[in-house]
Amino acid sequence: MYSPSVKIDAYRRNLQRAYLDLMSTRLNGAQRANDDQRPMFRGELKTISADAGVALARTTDRDTRLHLEDLRDQIAKILDPKYQLANPTTVPPVPTPLSGRDDVYCWTDYGIGVE
Repeated sequence: MYSPSVKIDAYRRNLQRAYLDLMSTRLNGAQRANDDQRPMFRGELKTISADAGVALARTTDRDTRLHLEDLRDQIAKILDPKYQLANPTTVPPVPTPLSGRDDVYCWTDYGIGVE
């Protein structure tokens, strides 16, 4: 159930901005989604933009209103093809114990009470 007025605190605003940054990277950046995730991400962003529009109509808080307007602008840019990178720089994979050679990327095995 929606409350009659909307107010988004600073913590939630930062969380929402971080989510949009992640979605931007997955759609347009070096870690692009090339499978079925791509239309799901785009659909989710369209839903968030529509929800932000509904929330905009119900807010009287200036910080919340500006944040929601900014979210909608950022989503429009993320979904706009002219903002997509033509050749994004590749990010090297993060080494994990299970990738590549285990003797090079293996985490130290710390045992408690084991000698």
